[in-house]
Amino acid sequence: MGFRQLLYILFAAVLGAQWGGMVSVSSTNVMVGAGMFLVSLVVMVVGSLGAAAVLRALKASPRSARDNGIALGVIVGGGIIAFGLTAMGATQKAIGYGAAIVAGISIIMIGYEAYQDLYKQRVTEKLKKTLAEGLKATYSYDYEKAGEIYENAILTAELGLGSVDTQTVIAVRHLADMYKQRGQFNRCGKLYLRCIATFEQMADPPASDYASVLHGLSQMYQEQKDIRSAAYYAQRALEILKFDQGSDPLLHVRVLKTLASFYAMQNDFGTALIMGEQACAVLEKAGMDAQRATLAANLIDFMIRLGRQDEALARIQELMQERQRLGMVEDGVVGQMLMAQAVIEEMNGRPSQQLKLQALAVVRRSGGPDFPVLPKLIDDCMSVLYDSSRMPPSYVEFMTGLKTGMTNKCVRAIEDEKLIGAVDGSGWAPMQWATFYGKEMLVEALLEKGANVNVGVGDATPLHIASRWGHTKVMTDLLGRGADVNAVDSFGSTPLHGAACSPANRAVDLLVAQNAVVDPVNEAGYTPLQLAAMAGRTRMIIDLMECRADINFKNPKTGESALHLAVKMGHRGATEGLVMCGATKNAKDNSGKTPMSLAKAAGRDDLINLLK
Repeated sequence: MGFRQLLYILFAAVLGAQWGGMVSVSSTNVMVGAGMFLVSLVVMVVGSLGAAAVLRALKASPRSARDNGIALGVIVGGGIIAFGLTAMGATQKAIGYGAAIVAGISIIMIGYEAYQDLYKQRVTEKLKKTLAEGLKATYSYDYEKAGEIYENAILTAELGLGSVDTQTVIAVRHLADMYKQRGQFNRCGKLYLRCIATFEQMADPPASDYASVLHGLSQMYQEQKDIRSAAYYAQRALEILKFDQGSDPLLHVRVLKTLASFYAMQNDFGTALIMGEQACAVLEKAGMDAQRATLAANLIDFMIRLGRQDEALARIQELMQERQRLGMVEDGVVGQMLMAQAVIEEMNGRPSQQLKLQALAVVRRSGGPDFPVLPKLIDDCMSVLYDSSRMPPSYVEFMTGLKTGMTNKCVRAIEDEKLIGAVDGSGWAPMQWATFYGKEMLVEALLEKGANVNVGVGDATPLHIASRWGHTKVMTDLLGRGADVNAVDSFGSTPLHGAACSPANRAVDLLVAQNAVVDPVNEAGYTPLQLAAMAGRTRMIIDLMECRADINFKNPKTGESALHLAVKMGHRGATEGLVMCGATKNAKDNSGKTPMSLAKAAGRDDLINLLK
């Protein structure tokens, strides 16, 4: 029995004693008894309000301050009245009987409530396991199985917990999310609205879950190009989160980013920047430096559009230093910042070519073929990429075809045999470029013409590139032609490291089927499983665990496990997946921090609950 239950028993005993005393006094003088009843009400109300105010001043939550304030007010005020009743002739026997009877009733009620809580806890645990199975089926694109699992979960929740229960709503939301992923927006919208209606019936709905549903509905309308409805529900989600900002900072940030994008669509870059800055403040408060730096980089474009180039340049330099400190010098954000810096240099009439070349190298590794400014970046760097002293003129046609999607131009260009093995000014051959863009037919044609399947050993081979960007058909061709499945790139990473971060679910399976080493360690000390955890790739985590990856491997430089990294980056799904697969929850890194201590430092109640 906890403190809260003992407090309520004492609360009941005091009330019972007070009522017993009033009955005793009223038996001899009804007017005095009635007067004491009114006085007791005033004393208890004043006492409750005072206790609640003190608890709020001590930083208690509004709900805790209200409930405990009422209990303390009644106990103190009721105790005073009980003594007063004794002085007015109430018998101790009447006061004692009243206290015992009401306290006994409260003990029975608390016992029944404890039984109900235990039953609900068992139902909730069963429900969580069922929802985890549904998530796995969804990640595998087995939507029929996932839908059946979610419907059974909803039925279990409604029978065991009732329809107006948070866990029931979460089960319904999972089904809605699946329909959204399938593009069945009509069913998805109805389920989201059902969740919202249920939350509105609750006296004190959980803010994060409520806001998550509102944001999910906003995203659905955004996909349908209904921007007005999308903005309306995103704004509602933001209003809910204002009351509970610490429980899930990433959700708060996603909502703010959604609203910022809506304002940017209307060319209101000033308001968009304000929303973005608020999101950065949330991440900074939560101690999520990596995510804050990523978001701050996205705001630089707003600053440039508002004519605040000096401020943007200062922000870029600050973020580059922070990226260096975090050990994240090779990601798409860095490429984005280098490109923004090049734009500012051009606006100020200064040379920018070297910055663009650096940006191109980073984008190829971490930004991907769909990176927004990649075509312009290639055009701007063409004078360096194309070296006429060692590259045939057909190279220009080949690159033009790639970035415009006109594969026929590329096929015509590789008729020139001099192009097949040529290496451009960035160190890449046509085979690597074709793989980067996922051009299956072009890769096959290059291989038929004698292109080296392992070109770029020590830098990035075609298999490294295809694995990183999830080009599974190209991967199959390369593996069939003898590509080295365990080749190491300039960062000490194998293709499996890239596959762990890729958007393609089959990438890991393809490599492991060809005897890829499951737990290689790159120069930064990371295994593929750890990179999947950092990237929040829950499906990849599950796939790697099925391949017997070492879930508790620690980075030799930092001592961090995959669970440390998932929590550090704030990925709820990845954290849940690792916990489900048996990750050690109390492992310590080199600084003595556990995943739980990281979650507590970030104020992530959702992650804390997963790690208990």
